Amino acid sequence: MFTATLAEVQKKFGFYRARAHAEPVLLTSHGENDLVMLSYAEYTKLKQRSREVVRSADLSADDISLIEAAIAPVESHEFDHEDRS
Repeated sequence: MFTATLAEVQKKFGFYRARAHAEPVLLTSHGENDLVMLSYAEYTKLKQRSREVVRSADLSADDISLIEAAIAPVESHEFDHEDRS
């Protein structure tokens, strides 16, 4: 993912707009991740994907094996507080 500061984007919006059509652009403010600029087509795909439901019964044995073998990245621990179990 391409990264730019908000100040850079304000100066060269056309450049970053074109870049966002090729790949998402991470915008930072004061050294912190702030926004992601992406094409409408990519946004639409993400919105559609967030509404798709896959039943566990529909997963193949290979899919289940891959899920069982998956290791969450260290960064995922910041979401442990969201575990409702």
